[in-house]
Amino acid sequence: MIKLFIADDELLVLMGMRVVADWEAAGIEIVGEAQDGRSALSLIMETAPDIVITDLNMPVMDGIELIRRLKQTGYQGQIIVLSNYNELQMVKEAIKAGAADYVLKVTLNGDELVQLVRSLAGVSERAAGGGEQQRKAGLALEWLHGDIDAAELGARIERLRLRIGERNRLLAASVLRGERAAPDDETLRNMLLEVVNRKTAAEVLTLGPGRCLLVFPAGAGTGDEPESALRELGEDIRLLIGRYLNLDMQLLYQPQPVARERMGEEVRRLAVGLDAEFYELRPGVRRIDEIAATLELEETFWRLKQRLRDRLELGEDVAPLLDELFEHIADKRYGLKAVRQIGRNLYILAEEAVRSAGGELDATGGPEAADGLDSAPDFAAYSSRLMQLFERVQAALAQLRSGRKRDEIRKAIAFIKQNYRSKIALEDLASHVSLNKNYFSTLFKQETDLSPVEYIIQYKMEKARELLRSGQMSVSEVSHDLGYDDLSYFSRLFKKHYGVSPGSVARKS
Repeated sequence: MIKLFIADDELLVLMGMRVVADWEAAGIEIVGEAQDGRSALSLIMETAPDIVITDLNMPVMDGIELIRRLKQTGYQGQIIVLSNYNELQMVKEAIKAGAADYVLKVTLNGDELVQLVRSLAGVSERAAGGGEQQRKAGLALEWLHGDIDAAELGARIERLRLRIGERNRLLAASVLRGERAAPDDETLRNMLLEVVNRKTAAEVLTLGPGRCLLVFPAGAGTGDEPESALRELGEDIRLLIGRYLNLDMQLLYQPQPVARERMGEEVRRLAVGLDAEFYELRPGVRRIDEIAATLELEETFWRLKQRLRDRLELGEDVAPLLDELFEHIADKRYGLKAVRQIGRNLYILAEEAVRSAGGELDATGGPEAADGLDSAPDFAAYSSRLMQLFERVQAALAQLRSGRKRDEIRKAIAFIKQNYRSKIALEDLASHVSLNKNYFSTLFKQETDLSPVEYIIQYKMEKARELLRSGQMSVSEVSHDLGYDDLSYFSRLFKKHYGVSPGSVARKS
């Protein structure tokens, strides 16, 4: 399925976008929505959509700034902007910032929008690349992204005369990362075809830069032979690439024949297995079940992210928590897509922390802070860059905070953040910082632009939204957790703050 995210400040537009087309039938899933640019940015980092459709005029952060921020984080998906007739200048700015295309709201057509989304996601024949040979070679990439169903696959195999049976054995090959550049995809495919076709019938498909997928129909040579034949073929491939290109490879194979309808699942598993070189360079030929790999971010990461946010807010050292995060990533052996999603989430978290203190992350982390995470050659470099980023962020936060708020206000805010689940009275806050209640209220308003009560409500609502999005608690449980015994009062506060009911924000498990 293609993952789609929609951002528009008009609720009616969001509702209309849901029904303008039969998204599910088109192989498209709406994974998230937002009504302002800042919320969209955070949610896009969490959901990692393939396509983003965004309005240009939105509160807090407009669509053009959202596009710029996404590009800064290394977001690799495509962006479509929604516009009105009088916004053509903004459309030009959006395209310049990195948008791929635009559609006019007043002439919006569901079928045309579906076609545009699928085209930009690389699903259409046009996007798959011109020519029969390119479409054949690119089939594995469609499996990899889940963009081809069984009926379409059968038709493609017949039309392109692919040597793919009802059941197949699979071998994935990757040139190891290193100083030497991998050969271009066509050269690599031709060399692999040469060595493979000496022994058996097979298809060699592109699986990404420096990577190929070899498909052996069960019943054609290697397909019926024991596992040793696949391992021997893998060693022959290593020998060939090493002899002619002076490069080493890692190869993973699935020893059991795979039914055609399960090919996409197994291709994704093999691709993530190849990502193990991110953690350690280990050339050779191995079974896929020897590789422990994780495709989707687990709940442990989201909890660690929340703890990281809390420590940044309280000004506490985050280095031990980052070490814990690195252990989690290495233990789970997340695939590169998940690793990049983690990096973008943490970059946005750092950016928001610095901005909330009155600064800008660009002045703190430099351009390498975002781009460097995606381009890190291995896990050691990735974790080192993340640690350096947060060291700079914490230093900047300390400097920004020391010049902004009096000690009494910083102490009061820390008290709120540590006790927000309880009912905090104004008298309790004033007493905690040893100030007169009225003077404390005046001082707090001067420093934060909010009264103490307004600040407490705002912070509780932010926590409520985070808990609801996690999908771990119901609306009533969140209300009780935040100290609101009256569910209807909590719901009114939430809707007043965000413009939508808490039930509409809650993630469905």
